[in-house]
Amino acid sequence: MKHLSGPSHIEFSIRRHDRPEEVLSRAELDAPGQDWRKYSFKLNLKAHQLALREPADFVIQVQGDERVIVDQVSLMPDDAIDGLDPEMVELARAMKTPLVRFGGNFTSG
Repeated sequence: MKHLSGPSHIEFSIRRHDRPEEVLSRAELDAPGQDWRKYSFKLNLKAHQLALREPADFVIQVQGDERVIVDQVSLMPDDAIDGLDPEMVELARAMKTPLVRFGGNFTSG
């Protein structure tokens, strides 16, 4: 993210789909730097706060006339293994194959 102008307060949240007033989890940070920088934040949802496959909205919100450029956002669960779903890692291990293809990329680790 790169801060361009205005206040440097940014809020990240997960909200009930199409119900912006129902915030399920929120994280805030100050991002004053005008150079590209990686920011980390944590959003915590309680068990069963969302039903399986229930859509939710991920929101990045700035205040007033603040302007930022966001290059990439990646949401990973707490149990991710180097960005991979642990269940998929177990399935790959169970296959005992030296090569697995993920969406056009290869991994052999």
